[in-house]
Amino acid sequence: KMAVNKGVKVAMGTDSPVDPHGTNLRELEIMTALGLSAEQALVAGTSSAAELMGLADLGSVTEGAIADLVVVDGDPYDYSTLKDRIAQVWKGGTRVV
Repeated sequence: KMAVNKGVKVAMGTDSPVDPHGTNLRELEIMTALGLSAEQALVAGTSSAAELMGLADLGSVTEGAIADLVVVDGDPYDYSTLKDRIAQVWKGGTRVV
């Protein structure tokens, strides 16, 4: 919370062995509970994460980019039910779910 209040750029990652793989969506709720807006939390998991890893050309939806996308039903900022509303997953521009 102190970092958020000081303007520290926050990124979400999935390589931590703390929780079982696939439970990281909870992090979006935690980030909003600690002071990020719902939009800031989503950016932390997409473009901010890419930028902080030195991959600024990733993490955004732009023409010509390779798409890794998750499409959800309903409000994408309603993190409490997000995992239950995943409608599609796209990896490298190909639908996989």
